[in-house]
Amino acid sequence: MDSGEQMIPIVLSGLTAAGKTTHAALLASALGVDALHATDILVRELAADERSVGDVWFRRMRELESLRDHSDVDDRVDAELTALVAAARGGPVVDSWAFPWYWKGEALRIWMGSDRLSRAWKCSVSARPAKNLSTEECAALIDEKDEASRERFLERYGFDLYTDRTVFDFVLDNSHLICAPTSEASRRGIRDFHTVLSACVESGTSGESEPLRRTLTDERLGPCVVGIGERLAAEWGWGPEETRTKPVLAARRL
Repeated sequence: MDSGEQMIPIVLSGLTAAGKTTHAALLASALGVDALHATDILVRELAADERSVGDVWFRRMRELESLRDHSDVDDRVDAELTALVAAARGGPVVDSWAFPWYWKGEALRIWMGSDRLSRAWKCSVSARPAKNLSTEECAALIDEKDEASRERFLERYGFDLYTDRTVFDFVLDNSHLICAPTSEASRRGIRDFHTVLSACVESGTSGESEPLRRTLTDERLGPCVVGIGERLAAEWGWGPEETRTKPVLAARRL
């Protein structure tokens, strides 16, 4: 994709361990634009003294959530992220839970869905060098973080993180791309899903549906595209059968 075509922010959202941070960085690198990670800003505003925030929620989740409860840090994070995006040239890639809902400007909004098992597997792979967490332990942490975030956003913004997808241009699901709790499976899943994201970004920013159509014909990648928002569907003249391309894959259990 020609990065010169991409002039609006691309915003990735999703539940814990869906891959937002990883894919925001990959997309930004491919497009030659900045990546903005809301967690980086939050941890810095909390003065949490973290050299790496990649797994901070799995090491210090309750501590950081408590700090958020007793400060105006979310106000400051929202204000800083909004200012950074507004000032950016070329459209950054933003990794944020809530930004798609409270940002009022133009953006390509993408929801990254991933079932509980695939997210627990990804968590266990990324946490293994530091804490050697089991899949079950990771699933429990994911559940706790998701529920805390859902409650916070319902109170703060009025949307339900579990069910509200109305603001998104693309609703994606990468569950089936993660087939085992191994680094190899994780790398393959990341590579394959990057292809899907790139096609969505190219179609969503250029106005040309062909890159997305090509992805939809792929037996492995096509099922990742669960839904397409009303704006793009209207622009392309797509009907219900095309905007809901595949049923959501059944969630797997631990």
